[in-house]
Amino acid sequence: MAKGINTLPAYIGYGSSLSTAIDTGDDLVVGLIMPDVWTAARVSVQVSTDGALFHDLFDFDLGDRTSASEVVFNITPGVMVAIDPNTLLMARYIKLRSGTRDEPVNQTETVSFIVITIAPASASPKG
Repeated sequence: MAKGINTLPAYIGYGSSLSTAIDTGDDLVVGLIMPDVWTAARVSVQVSTDGALFHDLFDFDLGDRTSASEVVFNITPGVMVAIDPNTLLMARYIKLRSGTRDEPVNQTETVSFIVITIAPASASPKG
């Protein structure tokens, strides 16, 4: 494995829509590997600074700093997705949700994600 890259497992259990909590430590989240088996749904995120109190992740709409929308990923099963490290920069702990906060989708079997992180010094451009 490349130096500075870490992989962290996350699971959504059968009949559930929210994953176990993932402690990213001081690392930056840069990618997500989707499960091969997945009950069709978008993926949304909950974030926490302390691992106890989680919040749904929203971001300002592109070009409109007065309105925010839930951050969602519309992802195909079995793929790896690049994530801008700034998206989850404020969170040490994350949970992945099947569906959105208003429309969670329970999975029909236990599914496994891999969250890819990188140490902050490794994320700096080489010069």
